[in-house]
Amino acid sequence: ETRRVAKKSNILKIAEPGSVAFNFDRKGLITVAPPDPALPLPDQLDDVLMAAAEAGAEDCEIDDVAGMFRVVCGLEEFGAVRDALREGQFTVESEGLELVPKAVIEVGDEDGDAIAETVEALEDLEDVDSVWTTMA
Repeated sequence: ETRRVAKKSNILKIAEPGSVAFNFDRKGLITVAPPDPALPLPDQLDDVLMAAAEAGAEDCEIDDVAGMFRVVCGLEEFGAVRDALREGQFTVESEGLELVPKAVIEVGDEDGDAIAETVEALEDLEDVDSVWTTMA
């Protein structure tokens, strides 16, 4: 089924299991709601970043689309960072371990749309748990 979806895209190729894993790092990702929804996100970034960094987070960035903060940490620091954010009265909206690309690749609009459609089709398959890409 996955091969059929990939072949239909005419842009993607199926690799052997594990053959591209070196392109990704396993990281903890925590999505945090803005402490004050009335304030612009950039004005609140330092507060979230300080709380997360003190517990060992690697990065904190603004997710403009979701209107949230995205905190990235190593596997070993995941629990400590999550707990520190909760104890700091931040609302953790989601948390989990994900594969984060070591480098992202810029693609044109046409290729990007085709890849996004294929990723969506793969995610809709019953046997597929998740799909990761290095596309920016």
